[in-house]
Amino acid sequence: MARVGLLLPLLCTALAAPAAATPVWCFARLDEEGGGGACAEPLGDERVPLADCCLNPAYGYKLHPHSDCYTCRQGAWGPWGAWGECSVTCGEGTQRRGRRRSPGGEGERRAWQLRACHLPCCPEAGGWSPWSPWSGCSVTCGAGTQRRGRACTDPAPRCGGCGAGEGQESRVCRGGPQVSW
Repeated sequence: MARVGLLLPLLCTALAAPAAATPVWCFARLDEEGGGGACAEPLGDERVPLADCCLNPAYGYKLHPHSDCYTCRQGAWGPWGAWGECSVTCGEGTQRRGRRRSPGGEGERRAWQLRACHLPCCPEAGGWSPWSPWSGCSVTCGAGTQRRGRACTDPAPRCGGCGAGEGQESRVCRGGPQVSW
């Protein structure tokens, strides 16, 4: 039982943080002002073991070339990530962002912030008015075109388009005198 008691904390520590031998890209400067967290001044083109990079706690590192930048300071919080999308497509909702603690700190390894978001316009499709009468034929002799239209005002749309259908339509007509028999 004593072996299990000793093994469990070691296993949890190994799962929570990158191993000291994990190869990382090392940077001489980590800009954390204003919630930044950008790595600057790379220390070479090759990856080095995390333990070697973090001999200087002011350094930062990346696990992948285009990943987040982490601080070498034990237990330090990283920068806040970008705010996520609003939880709703219109009206009142929430947005969330998170950050991580570097290995070695006590307590939670991630933290979250929530804030309210408001998307004022809830799309409501409008409805079509009745069709206008057909126009006269476009020619006085031969094949021509007649047109008619309708407006998206019944009701008017709100932050969106009209329902299915078109606002204009046309048809072929024959120009010339109308003969009744």
